[in-house]
Amino acid sequence: MDGNDYINSLIMGEVTVPSVIILNTSNEQYFLPSEPIESMEQLVQFISSVLNGSAQAYGGDGFIQRVKRVAFDARSTIMVSCQDFCTGGCMRIVRDYFQSTEQLF
Repeated sequence: MDGNDYINSLIMGEVTVPSVIILNTSNEQYFLPSEPIESMEQLVQFISSVLNGSAQAYGGDGFIQRVKRVAFDARSTIMVSCQDFCTGGCMRIVRDYFQSTEQLF
């Protein structure tokens, strides 16, 4: 995985770059700030809330969360494959059309 694909897969959504996310790799929980971080003071406050346990934790590695993640990853893979197939298929149709019209002239 490259770029933010790992994080997108972990949170099962799209993350705008740049974003602040704290990830606990031991249990795959993640923490997102409740509002955009615009100052160093807000960043320190967010990190402190994670450390003292008052920040909302998302995700995890429980059974239900793993099933959700597998379903999300499968859907994402299918969507990318369909987009690639549709784009390639359309390009072949257009190419074949122009090749067939060249033969008429």
